[in-house]
Amino acid sequence: MRKLQGDIAANKPIKPYSNLQWSFLLDTQLAKQLHYIMENDLTGIIHLGATDMLTDSAFYEQLLPEQATLEPVPYENAESTYYFGLKTEQPNRLPSDLYITNAQIVAALTA
Repeated sequence: MRKLQGDIAANKPIKPYSNLQWSFLLDTQLAKQLHYIMENDLTGIIHLGATDMLTDSAFYEQLLPEQATLEPVPYENAESTYYFGLKTEQPNRLPSDLYITNAQIVAALTA
């Protein structure tokens, strides 16, 4: 966030990927999830990203103020959509308050 704020203040363009979908996560949410996993001796594969996915550019559009200059660029200079996130096959391994959406992440970062 500090780098983004510095780039905005310096009128530098932000170049998010237009075709890369992410499953974002806050560091504080990750810490809570890991604590729960360790305290309850959970094993196996557990999805710890947001429950939904957004393109890099859509996330930044929601996150940054209007005065930010966004110049979306394609990942790998391709028109294909790329995915950097997982969908879980075992939902609800964690309590519902330990799951988060991208909208909640944006709200937390802009509060």
